[in-house]
Amino acid sequence: MVVAAAALGAGAHAAPSTGTLKLLVVPVTWGPEPYSQGQIREAVFGRAAAWLHQSSFGKLTVTGTTLPWEKVLSRKAYCSDRQRIYNLAVAAAKVDVGVYEDVMVVLPPFGSCGESGYGDIGGDRLWIYGTLDTITLVHELGHTLGLDHGNAWTGRQAEEYGDPFSSMGHGPGDWDAHAKWQLGWPVTVVTARDGEFTLGPLERPSAVAQALVVRTAGNEFWIDHREPVGHDTWLTARLASSVQVHAEPSSTEPTAALRYPGVNVLVRTLRPGQSFTQPGAFRVGLRSHRGGRVTLRFRWLDRTTPSRPTLDPGSCSALAWARSRDAGSGVDRYEVRIGGRLVARVPDDFRIEPFAEVQAHGRVSVVAVDRAGNRSLAASRVC
Repeated sequence: MVVAAAALGAGAHAAPSTGTLKLLVVPVTWGPEPYSQGQIREAVFGRAAAWLHQSSFGKLTVTGTTLPWEKVLSRKAYCSDRQRIYNLAVAAAKVDVGVYEDVMVVLPPFGSCGESGYGDIGGDRLWIYGTLDTITLVHELGHTLGLDHGNAWTGRQAEEYGDPFSSMGHGPGDWDAHAKWQLGWPVTVVTARDGEFTLGPLERPSAVAQALVVRTAGNEFWIDHREPVGHDTWLTARLASSVQVHAEPSSTEPTAALRYPGVNVLVRTLRPGQSFTQPGAFRVGLRSHRGGRVTLRFRWLDRTTPSRPTLDPGSCSALAWARSRDAGSGVDRYEVRIGGRLVARVPDDFRIEPFAEVQAHGRVSVVAVDRAGNRSLAASRVC
């Protein structure tokens, strides 16, 4: 089990998740030097770097420098002292820290403090407490790349570290498909619609989809599949025949009420014959597992129509309207017609008020369409 901690990086920049990540490793001590400089270098730039290179499908390469131990601490360290320790480590480094994207401070073992490492989420600093364990190293590096913990739903709330699969939770395995997509790694995704889908494993590049993405008015759901390959060779046959359903905050409606609050929340693990239902939105079932792939059956359950758009007064040449609302699958787009002829499809985007340029005259109508295909009443005016 990885026991680690994280905090949002203040005033720092996320380490690059693709290309080359240049890392400075600074071991600091009050006396003991439990690992040689070579052992630390092998753990970080050997095992951990290889782990990330494989998980990223070759998109991330970790390079850098391991310094010798610096005796800068006057006494045994404590977790709560990390900022002071970081400042002392950087001062003792005697190198230009600015040429590195991340700084890792390595300490000797100093007793339990409830965590074996700490990383700034989206920041450039991480601390390793008395271990060279590969999973701990990649977990903390994952935070600096921008990843949060792998959590799991307990029935009432999300349990931090609760994901038993991902090494961003308390598991030993590869990162989930959403995490890889978030980091810009080439995971193949497909957007949900009524029908069947085949998913390949998330551990290696695939022309077959590796995640089914279901966007709703509330959570955004990512469904992926693991096989006992790569970083997941530990999987049992039972687990390898399953899919995992993860819930994320909505990427299209930041203020939406969420059935599953939190980020990166493992909601359910499905085995063949089992299904997951989001009431009023969708149902997905796992039909089979064969040849390293799974087959899913997806169906929208949303039968409610979006609210009617409200047209703004003003020039028709830049026709605008207030966004519609939909409590089930969520609004997908708006269809603009002139005299019954479709002239524009406008995606729903929370960042801007929807609009369309109208170059003709006549009765203009706007209809909201949700992701399940339900259509609102039309709003219309004469232009």
